[in-house]
Amino acid sequence: MKKELRIRKPLDFSHVYTNGRSWVNGLLVLKALHVDNSHESRFGFTVARRTGNTVVRNTVKRRLRESVRHTLVKDGWDMIFVARQKAAVVSYQELRDAVQSILSKANLLTIDRQEKT
Repeated sequence: MKKELRIRKPLDFSHVYTNGRSWVNGLLVLKALHVDNSHESRFGFTVARRTGNTVVRNTVKRRLRESVRHTLVKDGWDMIFVARQKAAVVSYQELRDAVQSILSKANLLTIDRQEKT
């Protein structure tokens, strides 16, 4: 995923947390805020310390980034994926399915369940 498509500033995170809507499934929480249709969507990833050590948390974040990279989402949104503790012990495919499921629930997929080529 390109760095310009990632949310990294604490102010941007807090803006999405306070003003965005949220959706939940077994592995993830999605906070999303509509910003502007003319820009590509941006993504942020959060994994709590109780999920595991640094290696585990970074692995979960890498898997989430890769899952989002292979998914077509609507433009103009800031989205933050918050990994739950169970996300550390599931396979990549299960995490990817959870990402697709939560984006579908939030109606943020451009074409339902279609992947980028």
